[in-house]
Amino acid sequence: MAAIWVHAAVGKDGLVQPSAFELLSKARSLGEDVAAVVLGPGAASSAAALGDHGARTLFACDDAVFAEHPAEPAVHVLAELAHRHEPELILFAPGCESREVAGRLQGVLGTTLVSNVDDLVSSDHVQLRVALSVWPGRPGNMRGGVAGTKVVD
Repeated sequence: MAAIWVHAAVGKDGLVQPSAFELLSKARSLGEDVAAVVLGPGAASSAAALGDHGARTLFACDDAVFAEHPAEPAVHVLAELAHRHEPELILFAPGCESREVAGRLQGVLGTTLVSNVDDLVSSDHVQLRVALSVWPGRPGNMRGGVAGTKVVD
């Protein structure tokens, strides 16, 4: 089985964002070959914490360029790593920077991108939950609802 990677975003404080640990736990439940990709100041110092949460392999770079320009350099590095190592799946957190990296990486690699995933059942089955908000036109009068759950095969 090919590896499952987690893009571990680094915050402005140089610490890996907590969502990376959640994604590592999920990746570990899907397979044993789990890697973390962490780019930006503080990346190398996160090795122990990421390893404690299931990353067997760490791709890290502490270069400040990843903090100054979060998306473009990260996409370049991730694309090169993906071409070399061919992961089965790369998981991204729902943050703005991670979404931008994921979208750009999908374009560079020409792969499928699925966002807003509620649960990942296996590496080839994704469960999605779609939320729909209804705005009736009057401020302060919003009604929300869940449109349902759909399993995409």
